[in-house]
Amino acid sequence: MSNDNDSGGYADSGYADDNDNGVENDNADNGGNGGNSNAAAPARSAAPVFTYTRRVAFVECDPAGIVHFSNYARWVEEAECAFWRERGVATLAVKDGRLVGWPKVGFSIRYRSPVRPFDEVAVSLRLERLSSSVLKWRFRIERGETLCANGEMRVVYAGGDPFAGELRLCELPPEIALALGPLSS
Repeated sequence: MSNDNDSGGYADSGYADDNDNGVENDNADNGGNGGNSNAAAPARSAAPVFTYTRRVAFVECDPAGIVHFSNYARWVEEAECAFWRERGVATLAVKDGRLVGWPKVGFSIRYRSPVRPFDEVAVSLRLERLSSSVLKWRFRIERGETLCANGEMRVVYAGGDPFAGELRLCELPPEIALALGPLSS
């Protein structure tokens, strides 16, 4: 792991907390203390981590030879898709006549170290929170032992007809809870 001195209380797991990546606290994330950062946060167990590895393409870089910032979000979504694919869960499907999938509703990132063409990076996901229709992923992007970026991505399980403007939260079906397995513990 890299030297991450301002890890926001997650030094043992290597994942930053909300204060570390610019995300505002909400009551669900801080034990209901109303955003009071002085209140003690609830203890959190380290959930298992899913890691996806990829090589950086030259086309993903700007003229200075550094990965363009927009690619980091795409890599995190690639990792999420690989996670579901490995578990046999479609990221977009038709269920009961409705299109269902995982729209992203929040993404925040803190850049730590540049990534360059042809670097191999590991994108690690850890499930931070699970509710009946919402997942909150914490992620890290590392090049070897160097932390390049970290943050969070919030997704919802939703269905409907997005082309008609109809998209509603859906309760996670049992097969998805089963696919989350140890990550949901």
